[in-house]
Amino acid sequence: MENTVVGQSGDPMAFLAELKRRRVGKVAIAYGAIAWAVTEASSVVLPALRLPEWTVTFVVVFLLIGFPVAMVLAWIFDVGPQGIERTEPLRGEPVSTRVKLRLAYAAVVLLLMAGLGYLLYERGFGRAHAGQPHESIAVLPSPT
Repeated sequence: MENTVVGQSGDPMAFLAELKRRRVGKVAIAYGAIAWAVTEASSVVLPALRLPEWTVTFVVVFLLIGFPVAMVLAWIFDVGPQGIERTEPLRGEPVSTRVKLRLAYAAVVLLLMAGLGYLLYERGFGRAHAGQPHESIAVLPSPT
């Protein structure tokens, strides 16, 4: 019987074990905390410096785009006492499983980035006429 959890292809527990081994969760939590602090600080400091309103939005979008990049770097590299090293795959894992895992991870990252792009577009960052006034009719109650 095989001792490694990752050796079983298609097992969701293997993926979670690999995330834990590569410490991706810790990086995600740290990135989220730091991004939240930077967002909060920029929402106070940037208007006080009389910078344009879009600078806070730029900071938030920049941090959102940086999240998948940080996750990929956390997956590939490991920071330890010897410095930054590339994380090695487990020894018992066949090459075909590694290729399948890389394709699956790439698909997940692409789906997350596509979802983020869609959300940003729907919020108005990608619309051509976002700053133009809308023509509307106000319906007011008649005085009786």
